[in-house]
Amino acid sequence: MSAMSRPRDRTGPSLVVGVGGDAPVLLGGVASPVGWWVSFIEAPEGEVETWLTDRWFQGRRFTVAEPGPYPQCLRELEPLESPWTKHLLIEVGDWTMHLSNSLLGGDPSAPGPGLSRGLDCRVVIAGHSQRHGPGHEGTALWVFGPEGRAPLQYVRTVQVDCADGRWSWHESGEPLGFENVDRYSARRKRDRFDRELLIEYLAAFGLFPDDPATFGDVRLISGEPTTGRSISIAQLREDLGLE
Repeated sequence: MSAMSRPRDRTGPSLVVGVGGDAPVLLGGVASPVGWWVSFIEAPEGEVETWLTDRWFQGRRFTVAEPGPYPQCLRELEPLESPWTKHLLIEVGDWTMHLSNSLLGGDPSAPGPGLSRGLDCRVVIAGHSQRHGPGHEGTALWVFGPEGRAPLQYVRTVQVDCADGRWSWHESGEPLGFENVDRYSARRKRDRFDRELLIEYLAAFGLFPDDPATFGDVRLISGEPTTGRSISIAQLREDLGLE
């Protein structure tokens, strides 16, 4: 999941995110690669927005917009870029969901840990990608919080990852009370953690990424366009063999 084939640097026709049916959208859903990594911040959207505009941009130019409801708002993440430039914030009850326009389907390393420290709150980062490129896929749950280990405030990490067809297993921190730890003894690493179990774990936090009825207001914070690589969602899907 952390490794993926390098996309070609070109643009192409836009992906129209599907809005009908019951198919999942994020975390390996129909919007892939958008939403391979999703961050959930246990703080109101307004506080997250203020922290990002004050601390993340630090004097750089940005705009804030209301792009419309989910999932149509996912179109606003085009083009996907490296370095990425857009923060999509969606209210989910007492939490705020964060998505970016990263070429890698999101960025688990930022800004989650900074938000956890800056807002003194829990941050849950979920990752899931289906098989793509030359044998890459994976599932991950990272939890940060005030009680976590400094400096990044890690509380718990559970991750299974496949790079070039080779599976690896990563686990750190004390298991959380809702975890199905019996699964982690499966002989095959790929059987220890999957999307279904990830969704169960998120539900234990009161998070339901497959239920848009739990989503509220949406904000899009956009920085200046990157001078790096840029590609449309549709073209990246083709390059990764997701079509």
